[in-house]
Amino acid sequence: MSLPKLSVLLVNLFLLFVAAAQDTTLQRLQRMKDDTLKVKAYTDYAITFYDTDPQKALSIFEEVVKIGQKAGHPYSIGQAWIDIGSMQAQQARDQAAVESFKNAIPFFRQINRIDKVAACMLNIGACAERFGDIDGRIRSTMEAVTLLEKTEHKKLLAHGYTSLGITFFNQDDFARAKPYFEKGLAAARQVRDTANQVQALFGLSNCA
Repeated sequence: MSLPKLSVLLVNLFLLFVAAAQDTTLQRLQRMKDDTLKVKAYTDYAITFYDTDPQKALSIFEEVVKIGQKAGHPYSIGQAWIDIGSMQAQQARDQAAVESFKNAIPFFRQINRIDKVAACMLNIGACAERFGDIDGRIRSTMEAVTLLEKTEHKKLLAHGYTSLGITFFNQDDFARAKPYFEKGLAAARQVRDTANQVQALFGLSNCA
């Protein structure tokens, strides 16, 4: 047996072993009786495939949605849709990601998680900009900012403001960009958010 063939055989055997172990884990999870614990276990298991096997992770997150619906657990359903959308965005499937983030929003509204609703809107805006829908980016981000302005979620608010500043800056609309960088800087300073402070200061220095 030549060395190359031996190497291929070993790799194939290893992959078969891993697949068998994964199937055993899924079988164990499927036998769990408590749906709330089951949701967490499935989510933790999906995360282990986030980078190595995105399709596997997606299929497990889709199962989390079903379990969450059965258990009447809106937070778990919404979070699973966020995880699905995040993976789709990583794969540059931005329009699919937008739909997933939209799917998440009603479940977070049910439990008044304004921070999660706003996070979905910010993600929708970011994806919209990537496929050239600048109006969609601005509209979705402004909706998020409006939701956040009277809450304690200053870090998300700072992100929303600086995102709008960057969007207008990239359109060479410096007059509209500047006030959003200023608002972003003020919000970021309140919570010592270094990343958004740096972005806002950089934007302001280039709008001058």
